[in-house]
Amino acid sequence: MELLEKIAVDRPGYTFQKAAADLERDSREVVLVQHTEVAEVLAHLAEAYRRIGNLKKAVQLFWESFRFWRRMDNHARMCWCLWGIASIERTEGKIRKSYHHFSQAFTMARSAGERRCQAWSFAEMAEILRIVGDYRSAMPDHLEVLHEFEALKDLTGVAWAYSGIAQMLKLSGQLEAAKRYFLRAEHSSLAIEDLIGAGWALRGQAEIANQRLDFSTAAKLANNALDHFMRKGYPIGIAYTQKTLSEVYLRVGHISEALSSVMLAQLSFETTGEPRGVAHGLKTRGDIEVSAGLTTQAVEHYQAAQDIFIRLRIRVPEMFNPSLAMARLPRLLQSKISFPIITHPVSFP
Repeated sequence: MELLEKIAVDRPGYTFQKAAADLERDSREVVLVQHTEVAEVLAHLAEAYRRIGNLKKAVQLFWESFRFWRRMDNHARMCWCLWGIASIERTEGKIRKSYHHFSQAFTMARSAGERRCQAWSFAEMAEILRIVGDYRSAMPDHLEVLHEFEALKDLTGVAWAYSGIAQMLKLSGQLEAAKRYFLRAEHSSLAIEDLIGAGWALRGQAEIANQRLDFSTAAKLANNALDHFMRKGYPIGIAYTQKTLSEVYLRVGHISEALSSVMLAQLSFETTGEPRGVAHGLKTRGDIEVSAGLTTQAVEHYQAAQDIFIRLRIRVPEMFNPSLAMARLPRLLQSKISFPIITHPVSFP
């Protein structure tokens, strides 16, 4: 998490694509110098590629950097490489593997006295519990890591924790409390010019406004989030926000715009290798097709979404939007699909 602070987060207007290009140049220049400098540049470059969605290249570079740090027995840096690898694995839907590597990063950081990586590793394990639907464990873990980030004066971490708490509150129907936490996340992010954190917080607020049928506010917030993500060249954020915009368009009956937005989102999810995003996009496509009366296509996309969610062992959302015309789905088609919601605790070895 800390790897791009100097080259991207603290430099307004500096995109992750520009960071990657600059670091590629630096990596060629440090080939003949000390291993420390090589390892540092490789780690920075890996993080830049992670942010722009080139996950295969990113994980390769994280492992290369890890091996350099291991030769120097530098556990304080090795743990950050493991953190980056685990983050990529979570994006790719390798949930167990990701949890395992976050746990390893946490243990290594604790033994090395690298308190910040320890906090971020614990935070990401909490996020995985949130993703799989184990809110009973995830909520206290989010609150615990929030206090740790506050003690470390890590505003990026504070904003992350606020957004995670807000997301769980939103999914459990506590919309006003969720909105307060998303606002805190936005303010904390903007205080340090972290457009990525602010973008996620704005997207969360947009989803709440959409649920409350305040569509003009929802569209405005989502477009603001999209602007933040585009300014940083952050494809995952762009894709999820396009999906949110498609849901807003759907609620106001703009079917073609809704379909166009979700198709853009799905293309980005597929390009970056984000199966959870692909599943959410398929679910939204199903919602759009239900509204358009395309029942056969809707069932196919709902089923495909469910298959991915179950394969990844993550929380399955309600597949049918209750605001849509359920009468359009014949009982025969409804009987072919079932969509459990995972709410029980999930354990990882």
